[in-house]
Amino acid sequence: MSSVAGNARADHHDVVIVGSGINGAILAKALGAHHKRVLVLEAGTNEASTTDGYRDAVRAFHSAPVKTLNSAYRRNPNAPYPDVGDLAAGPHGAPGYFVQRGPRPYASDYARVQGGASMYWLGTCLRMPPEDFRTRTLFGQGLDWPIGYDELVPYYARAEREMGVSANAGEQAYGGMWFPEDYAYPMYRIPPSHLDRVMARQLNGKALSLGGQEYTLQVRSMPQARNSVPNPAYDGGVATARWARRAIRSTGCGVWAAPAVCRSARARRSTRP
Repeated sequence: MSSVAGNARADHHDVVIVGSGINGAILAKALGAHHKRVLVLEAGTNEASTTDGYRDAVRAFHSAPVKTLNSAYRRNPNAPYPDVGDLAAGPHGAPGYFVQRGPRPYASDYARVQGGASMYWLGTCLRMPPEDFRTRTLFGQGLDWPIGYDELVPYYARAEREMGVSANAGEQAYGGMWFPEDYAYPMYRIPPSHLDRVMARQLNGKALSLGGQEYTLQVRSMPQARNSVPNPAYDGGVATARWARRAIRSTGCGVWAAPAVCRSARARRSTRP
């Protein structure tokens, strides 16, 4: 343990964070940057961080009778957690990890492992549209939040920066969500798959009536904390040259590269002696 200046005890911490997942990790980093002494508590193990541990995780996944996102991590008997195959409890079926009292069982799980859900999550990084903060007022369900979308806009941007989210701001401006005029996600959106394009051709522009309201369908990319190609417009274009060079080297102007990056690369190559 590192030494502590002055008379402070070596085991003193300004902040204790329970859980080392994506939220806990970002919070710990932010607090550390402000010179806070932070302790992160994690009930899970860190066995998969070694070569032997990784191989064991692969074996665990292969041998799991039901393949889920966290099947690679062996269970710690001292730190149980829910299993997607045994979530129901109480009136919904056999006893499970959760105590289910609602009309519908909560049908999700998580894993206790160092790194939390960041070890196996899908990287989905959707913003909540404004109406999600006012479900009681608008729909008579749940509770209204004490804050709204507008207050969270700068914090969404900070989180998206930390995770390097891939998305297109113009495409995500729907349902009342808005972005600053010059806002760009750190990464270009993940390119649509063949199935995405087929569905878009069939669904885009179609009308849907739901709950007495009319909606126009639009297939959009999912904002994800996965690497695509860095967006040269991010941070006001300060890192354009550096990011473009990296994108060109890593993609060779293939499917992941943005058209503008490829045009720039071809122009530079054509002017070489």
